[in-house]
Amino acid sequence: MTEIVNCARQRDPENKNPLVVVMDGALSLRTLIAEILNGVEHTGIPDIIHVTEYLWKVANAVFGERTPEGRKWVYDNLLLILKGRVQWVIGGLEHMMGEGTLSAARTESVKTAIRYFKNHQEWMHYDDYLKKRLSHRVRRG
Repeated sequence: MTEIVNCARQRDPENKNPLVVVMDGALSLRTLIAEILNGVEHTGIPDIIHVTEYLWKVANAVFGERTPEGRKWVYDNLLLILKGRVQWVIGGLEHMMGEGTLSAARTESVKTAIRYFKNHQEWMHYDDYLKKRLSHRVRRG
């Protein structure tokens, strides 16, 4: 584990830039990364592809698979997330639930997405990450 910290410090010995750690949604992983990178400034970002999977699960459940409505819904909500409006996405999902027109299976997909977005919204500041160009700091080697 110290190899990770040593590698991070070699890349930025003066610790001028936060280390960007892209991860899936496991909250235990976030805790582990914080322990491993103790003393190294880092920003943990939920993987946008993982985030998008939750949107697709809802779209497929609510609108049907591969429908134009589902694609548009995913596009619109992903754009909201990238603009830092995760709470709006959660609100839209909660509105779907409140209408009372979803079957039990569809309701479960929406509930799962709501739970995921609520649990991770404090780290889903993609608008800030993009402004800071954090994605361009990823280095190989």
